[in-house]
Amino acid sequence: MSDNFAAVAASPTITGVMGLSLMPVLNPSFSRPALKKRVLSQSFSIHCGSVSRMSSAARHAAVTAGEANPALHQFHLFRDIRTYGKYELLYEKARQNGSVYLRYDDENPPTVTRENGRLVVRVKDSLTAKEEIEIPSDLVVLVTGMVPRQNPDLVNVLKLPLGKDGFFNEIHPKLRPVETVVDGVFIAGASQGPKNLAESVASSLAAVAKTGALLLKGYVDLEPLVARVNTDACTWCGECVASCPYSAIEEVEEDGKKVARVSAVLCKGEGACVPVCPKQAIDLEGYTNSQIEAMIDAMAKEVIDETEDAQELSRTSQG
Repeated sequence: MSDNFAAVAASPTITGVMGLSLMPVLNPSFSRPALKKRVLSQSFSIHCGSVSRMSSAARHAAVTAGEANPALHQFHLFRDIRTYGKYELLYEKARQNGSVYLRYDDENPPTVTRENGRLVVRVKDSLTAKEEIEIPSDLVVLVTGMVPRQNPDLVNVLKLPLGKDGFFNEIHPKLRPVETVVDGVFIAGASQGPKNLAESVASSLAAVAKTGALLLKGYVDLEPLVARVNTDACTWCGECVASCPYSAIEEVEEDGKKVARVSAVLCKGEGACVPVCPKQAIDLEGYTNSQIEAMIDAMAKEVIDETEDAQELSRTSQG
């Protein structure tokens, strides 16, 4: 049983755990005190989802190891733990089986040294007035988090925004959880962030449903308020191309001169290209300079009319 579970646990398919070696821990003959050590590096700490998924895998491993060898001593060092839903039961069961959890601060990470042929872990437990605890260990296991793969070519082709953690961003995590700013492109699974199998399947089904609805509809609604270029004023400087995050502007030749052209399919009406144009040759439909100026004039006229009416009323009352 232990060998089969160890083979599965060492596989990169188990809830995103990479490089987690559990075979020595699950060996029933391994009765000396062992330490399972959780270290959250800087790249790991910014992935809140990684904390929850990796914590769940570590809790499951702790329960299984404790059942395989009740004499096993386990210490879990953590910076933060997220065990939501049914994973809370694993956490409680691991604690009931004797697992000890020690919390440390970012400023005082645990240290591992080798002394007299054994590993010694020292950590300041933040839950006990930061008292330094020394744990002689036979085994130290590093539980790592899931990080996004660097793929700049795909990012540049799809023009999808990335979050601070390096994963793809959806439009809204609750209202539009699998849709992106690019029409017809949906994200699911671990491309959005660390997820377990159930969450990956749920987001995949949502993306499939959105895709199916789009295909059944047969057409895509384009953004009506897009940028347009006044080719008579445009002298092509390239500033608009650099400002557009969707690569919706290209250089074309028209009437013997180079000008900018906006693709209505790619443009999202963000308007970043409008203020950077030195010739004011770009306008946003519905928000042109003349329209904005007209709205300002109308608003100012209303204020002036109200002021004059108030003054006239004051003079009438005094007379």
